[in-house]
Amino acid sequence: MENFKPSIDEKVNFDSSNFFVFLIKWRKILIITTFVAGVIAAIISLLIKEKYEAKVTMFPTMSNAVSKALITDQFGNEDILQFGEEEQAQQMIQILKSNELRDTIIKKYNLAAHWKIDPESKYARTKLYEEYKSNIKFRRTEYLSVEIIVRDEDPVLAADIANSIAQLFDTMKLKIQRQRALEGFRIVERTYLDIQNQIKQKSDSLKWLNDKGIGDYNLQVERLTEAIGREIGRGNSQAVKILQTQLDTITKYGSVYKQLNEQLALLNRRLVEFQQKYDEARIDAFSQLPQKFVVENAYPPDRKAYPVRWLIVVVSALSAFVLTLICLIFYENYEKYRDKIIKSDK
Repeated sequence: MENFKPSIDEKVNFDSSNFFVFLIKWRKILIITTFVAGVIAAIISLLIKEKYEAKVTMFPTMSNAVSKALITDQFGNEDILQFGEEEQAQQMIQILKSNELRDTIIKKYNLAAHWKIDPESKYARTKLYEEYKSNIKFRRTEYLSVEIIVRDEDPVLAADIANSIAQLFDTMKLKIQRQRALEGFRIVERTYLDIQNQIKQKSDSLKWLNDKGIGDYNLQVERLTEAIGREIGRGNSQAVKILQTQLDTITKYGSVYKQLNEQLALLNRRLVEFQQKYDEARIDAFSQLPQKFVVENAYPPDRKAYPVRWLIVVVSALSAFVLTLICLIFYENYEKYRDKIIKSDK
């Protein structure tokens, strides 16, 4: 038996007229399969639980530190009214997806019971987290805002969850920032209080020296020396003795007084410099600003968002039509090739 090898002319090609004839030939099968697929899809779509969609739209803020936005010399570079950019939007989404925020929402609304997940069942936690992930989504828009999208069978609950997540974002971000801000404040506070303590010690020492009559070292030495000279000229030995005692005391403690004065001046300058850092650290640790601009809060929707039944029916029917069409084309080509092979054998 010779091998059958179809020529180019013998290959089947569907032009518009041939394709139309093909559709007419197999119209019954195509219509039936398309209709049946549509009916099945419609029935299945009716079994899918309806869900309502609630949405919160918000922008991140540009400024994070309260002190930078309000009291530093760089005011203007950190405008508290400026919207965040792409980096801040990505950070916002990362916090919204955090495990702590997710677990807080699940616990607050008892979502395990709401979604009918038995906590004692196998892989209960995994099922709960998967359900959360499928019903609660976060996305960055083209305008660099962030949307919190919640779907649920209960429209009121969907809106409540979306709004709660938006509120929790502030709590979560401020908690993260405050941990670092408090540690920074403690470091600055220790240094600030240490400088204050040193100033007090130096001031107390200077007061003790002042009580001994020591003040401006150079001026006092000059005046006492002149006074001793005058009293020597007058032959007043008693006065000379008293003045000499004062001069000896000033000479003894004068260098200490001068050194303390210089140290005190340096410490006062450091205190002024640290005062601003201390104020900034204290504000960052104990004050807070909202970390978002809410453009639109969620409200209970009055129209379902899922499933879109007509779309399910149309897509299913078209898919069935195309798949049936492809199968029929292969079937008809196979029949033609088989007949040609049989004829060539004869």
